[in-house]
Amino acid sequence: MNTILNDALKLNVPERMQLVQNIWDSFASFPKAVELTEAQQLELNKRLQAYQLTREVEALLRVGLYKSHDELISDAIRNLLLNNKSLRLELAIDLFKSDEVSLGRAAEIAGIDRWEFQDILHERQIPIVIEAASAEEIDKNIARFFGREQ
Repeated sequence: MNTILNDALKLNVPERMQLVQNIWDSFASFPKAVELTEAQQLELNKRLQAYQLTREVEALLRVGLYKSHDELISDAIRNLLLNNKSLRLELAIDLFKSDEVSLGRAAEIAGIDRWEFQDILHERQIPIVIEAASAEEIDKNIARFFGREQ
């Protein structure tokens, strides 16, 4: 076995890469001969999907439909959210819970009215905290607005 490895290591890098590719391709000729665990099969499927996605992204960039990888990803996410109501809802809930958006804006992101969004928050036992100034502070602001500071 060491002789084979030593011979392979004498090849230059492109030749070794081609050898690895040829060996890898040979597995496809005898799929039943290679027994994989479920975890290995899942990992291979994940890597194959990532490889295919990378090729598709590169093709979209190559034909000039997008100026950058970031622009493509941004457009993909925008379209994903546009076409998936449940994802929009989960995004809106998370943004609301983290105080990044108001209740009204979260409902708008989810594509539903404020009352329906409020009902969903209630069903999920997510508190709606409304912060407001104290009555004294409000009175002072009103007096200041009308020029009657106390």
